Amino acid sequence: MPTYRIDAFQLNIRQSGEVATCTDALQQVIAAGNFSAETGGYIRDFWRVAPQTGPVSFFGQFRKFRQSDLPLVGAPGEEGEELDIAENAGLIEKNFFLVIPAYDVILWQSNQHASSVNHFARLLQELIGTRVTADPIIMPEALQRILAGGLELKKVMLRIARPTNPDLFQGTPFSREILEVLSGGGGDSLFVQSAINGRLATTAQHALTARWTTAARDFIRAGLATSAKVVVIEDGLEYPIDLLADRVNTTVEIDHDGRYPLAAEMLGALKRAWRELSPSVTEILSGGDDALAR
Repeated sequence: MPTYRIDAFQLNIRQSGEVATCTDALQQVIAAGNFSAETGGYIRDFWRVAPQTGPVSFFGQFRKFRQSDLPLVGAPGEEGEELDIAENAGLIEKNFFLVIPAYDVILWQSNQHASSVNHFARLLQELIGTRVTADPIIMPEALQRILAGGLELKKVMLRIARPTNPDLFQGTPFSREILEVLSGGGGDSLFVQSAINGRLATTAQHALTARWTTAARDFIRAGLATSAKVVVIEDGLEYPIDLLADRVNTTVEIDHDGRYPLAAEMLGALKRAWRELSPSVTEILSGGDDALAR
């Protein structure tokens, strides 16, 4: 049975005169109909976005159109043939999504051939004319305990991907300096490792810990951290923590006959995923409020 990964993100929208909430933004998507624009080198669009109940939400598709460097079709041992596609058309690669407006949470069906949730945020930003970001929802215990001084940070290891648009990155001056090193070096990614000297004065240790932990959070939220691990000491014991592994996500299984599930099947799967993830999301974003369960 095919398995699909579902990741949870929080959409953050800068309020403006016409857009105050995620609901406002998605209602503009619905009013615009098939809104499309070029982002990340491809035409992408919102498709069949519609309100839902159980929970109150918006469900739709986010599509990417491949119009160049198209693959051939064929079978093993046979010559490949070009696809017969109209000049103004392209191959469609899509992600399904479910937005729960109560906390601006989006459940995103991962598809490595299609788009990332950051492309969704950029196209939404293009439509509504105000800044939009999609931040991973991270289980908070490790980061909060480190920042609060509950754990002693010994080492941090980050692998950071080159951003498509560095101007969209929002982080501390220290985080931006790291991105400038990546940009100046000309590579596609940068691996950074830093060790914290345990012999430093307590105040100096806390300052370094806060600087590196905040940088890790910045890159994770921006979707640029392909690896983010720390080594901590607690009660004299040393152990690693994979910060990316602590993101809120799940997998769903959908039994379908075609090459891709029908929209109705994916809607049901996303609703099931929400029932599984909503307790964790509720605790993280509201400290225990059960408003998201409706």
